[in-house]
Amino acid sequence: MSIETSGPNQNSYITIAEANAILLTVHASFMEVGTQLDPLKDEAYLIEAGRDLAQLFAWVGQPTSTEQNMAWPRKGVPKPGYVTQGEPQWSVPGTDLDFLAYKVNWLSGSSSAPMLDENVVPLEIREAQALIAVLRKEGLNLVSDNQGDSQGLQLPGGLKVAYVNAVRESADIHKRTAQFGVFVGQSIVGA
Repeated sequence: MSIETSGPNQNSYITIAEANAILLTVHASFMEVGTQLDPLKDEAYLIEAGRDLAQLFAWVGQPTSTEQNMAWPRKGVPKPGYVTQGEPQWSVPGTDLDFLAYKVNWLSGSSSAPMLDENVVPLEIREAQALIAVLRKEGLNLVSDNQGDSQGLQLPGGLKVAYVNAVRESADIHKRTAQFGVFVGQSIVGA
């Protein structure tokens, strides 16, 4: 098994060296500052972290190629902080003339948000992959509480909130990915 960051066999966005450089500049609640991946032993964690990003998130935009194995790079992804306008509906306030002017602007693209470069995987996605690799190395996961039913906050009415790793540890990853997609993994709140 080897890490491929491009081409038809791509299985990662970053190499172990790139992940280690990222890990020197980020801090997450589940790891000590300066945590590193071992180039001889931790390739599988990095590859699985890439798979987690592909399978547990629904990303904005579309892949740039039908041949790519990974979800990124993508086209049609607005730059962080911008919102793409949906097609205008008749509920747009104003007169019919206002609506038609809005529709003309929308169709011409002059009112659309600036998009990310289609050939770049955002730094936040690469950071998330490095952090998920460390999360996996630590025996934790993005999906659910791995400590069993004896851990968590019991709320009235039988609702239980798991907090061992499902909330705290994954929050460091979700805050990096939230602007580019939605987490579609198992819910972190169980009954």
